[in-house]
Amino acid sequence: MRHHVYLIPGFFGFANFGDFKYFAHVREHLRDRLDRRGVNAAIHYAPSFPTA
Repeated sequence: MRHHVYLIPGFFGFANFGDFKYFAHVREHLRDRLDRRGVNAAIHYAPSFPTA
């Protein structure tokens, strides 16, 4: 079975805050961990717009 992991920016919807990247290295870390465990997963990034 294939699993789907969705990365969604947090409370205010920012993917980046200045030089700070919300998901910096998260995708690579998850991919590594899931692969080590033999989990068939697709990792998706779901961008969103900042709230007004």
